[in-house]
Amino acid sequence: MEVLSEEFVTYRAHRERLLRSHSGGYVVITGTIVLGVFDSLDQAFVAGVEHCGPRRPFLLQLVCAEEPEQELPALVHGLIDARLP
Repeated sequence: MEVLSEEFVTYRAHRERLLRSHSGGYVVITGTIVLGVFDSLDQAFVAGVEHCGPRRPFLLQLVCAEEPEQELPALVHGLIDARLP
């Protein structure tokens, strides 16, 4: 299974609801669980790290009508360490 594939499926399953209520926000998803939607990428990142820790993957996704090109950050590949400020 590819890294974050379950999270992308979960996002697509919730996308229409998220667009209606949280367009422009950043959703945090781990596995099949939507942890929340946040106003900024920084807030979403901190929430993801607090819930998942620095080593468990989670998806940060901008909720928008156009599907942005998917990028897997270096964090997913273990190239950097997540540290809370």
